[in-house]
Amino acid sequence: MKNYSYTFRFLRRSLMTAPLLVLLLIVSTQSFADDERYIKINRSIELFGRVYQEIINNYVDEIDPEKFMRAGIDGMLGALDPYTVYIDERGRDEVDLLTTGRYGGVGITIGMRNGALTITSVTEGYAAQKQGLMIGDRILSVGEYDVSTMSMGDVRSMVRGEPGTSIDFVIEREGETEPLSFTLVRESIRVRNVTYAGFTEPGIVYLKLERFSRGTGGEARQILRELQREDRIDGVILDLRNNSGGLLDAAVEVANIFIPRGTLIVATRGRTSDSVRRYVASQDALLSEVPLVVLINGNSASASEIVAGAIQDLDRGVLIGTRSFGKGLVQTVAPLRTNEQLKITTSRYYTPSGRSIQTADYLSGAPKGLFAVDSDSLYTEYKTTAGRLVYEGKGIDPDTTVTPPDASRYVHQLNRQALVFRFATRLVHADEYVEKQPVVDDLLLDRFMNFIKENNFEYIDAGEEILENLRRTAEEENYSSQFFKELEGLENYIRTDKKQAFTRHRDEIKRELISEIATRYNGDRGRIETELHYDMQYSTAMDYIKNKPLYQLQLSVVE
Repeated sequence: MKNYSYTFRFLRRSLMTAPLLVLLLIVSTQSFADDERYIKINRSIELFGRVYQEIINNYVDEIDPEKFMRAGIDGMLGALDPYTVYIDERGRDEVDLLTTGRYGGVGITIGMRNGALTITSVTEGYAAQKQGLMIGDRILSVGEYDVSTMSMGDVRSMVRGEPGTSIDFVIEREGETEPLSFTLVRESIRVRNVTYAGFTEPGIVYLKLERFSRGTGGEARQILRELQREDRIDGVILDLRNNSGGLLDAAVEVANIFIPRGTLIVATRGRTSDSVRRYVASQDALLSEVPLVVLINGNSASASEIVAGAIQDLDRGVLIGTRSFGKGLVQTVAPLRTNEQLKITTSRYYTPSGRSIQTADYLSGAPKGLFAVDSDSLYTEYKTTAGRLVYEGKGIDPDTTVTPPDASRYVHQLNRQALVFRFATRLVHADEYVEKQPVVDDLLLDRFMNFIKENNFEYIDAGEEILENLRRTAEEENYSSQFFKELEGLENYIRTDKKQAFTRHRDEIKRELISEIATRYNGDRGRIETELHYDMQYSTAMDYIKNKPLYQLQLSVVE
């Protein structure tokens, strides 16, 4: 212990920055069984301290000690997986939101629209909605601060705060000649985990989960009980698309709605004995027999994959969509000092069949020799309860892959420039549309076409991009004048055809307008109901629910 005590005294004497002292305290309280590892830790801490002290004291430019330490921590953690991170006071708000399911705020979501910080949604029943803030309002200032040069993260931190405290807003609104001022009192906002639940067809429930925070399982179970009192449930479509996950316990609770008591849902394994755990269904299943389809995509991650993986491995339901993200690492939050934490990966989780679904081979990018073990083997075969083949190392593959079409470049650019959003904002504030939701007919489409012309909408056609690259190559390689003449003819053709882009994409534009306008009048529920009409993955799920032989065949082993 003599060498270690010297190291501790040396660093305490030389380095007075709080983050490093916290690091030393953590190390000083640990018991090291392996002498060689213990010696390496001592030498590394001493070396780190000497380098840090030398740079702080002698570098040509003065350095902020705390910010330099933060840069060192970030660099060190950067050699590990992407989920092991240092969390400062601002980041802690997000952790608290996840673990409590609540935050102090006014009930708005903000985003950038056409270069302006804009309210993109307003939560019903809270201060912003009650005081009259609206989707499309552009925020000019929060409190005494002009937000034009601030990041969304900074503004979000300013808006949130202790319930009962007040915050001032100055906003710019479509149709108003002068800015509007509001004073809102922050409230305890309960985040919505379930963004939609209801019968979309007789007997068939569509349930969309946004996240897995504290209470998600109980919330979903209670909603389904209420729907059971309305009518008999003959099938469920559970939508986990774009659900990036959350708490492991919440995922277990959601899976337990469909999986019988005592059934293994997920297991975790890490280096320490505390990290080896088995999570089984602790309650009676609410819906253990009805046909179940789970929708997933590339943004379904973590807790979403726990649920999807359990449903698939136990042959409890059919998965439809595209391959999930593949985040099979479990994080634990360790306190460092007041309002600072370390989120550290402590284990991997494994589905009931025993497979890991971690996709990213994060070990391969690490410095050579950093890790003492290799990453999990990829694409190892496992079997579901019924004997269907499933694979690890690449996320969760759906049982039936349905890939939705991508948005056209034209419509993508319309949305990128917020033209659909801004047009919907104008409609909401137009007198003729105050009482009822407008119908997107040819007249309204023509109005939108004039609107984008007024706003000088421009976009680069894919053909134009290809020809521009070809022209540069031809110039570099000194092609003949005849080639450039032919190329000019193609460019003229594309420019002429480009004028018909609105007509070619008219149906797609109509769907975008219907969705955005429905959001203004009926919130997320209106948007979701509208978009389901055009949703290929949802319609495929509905086919499976209605066609029992097809559903059973999908869950069977085909010899």
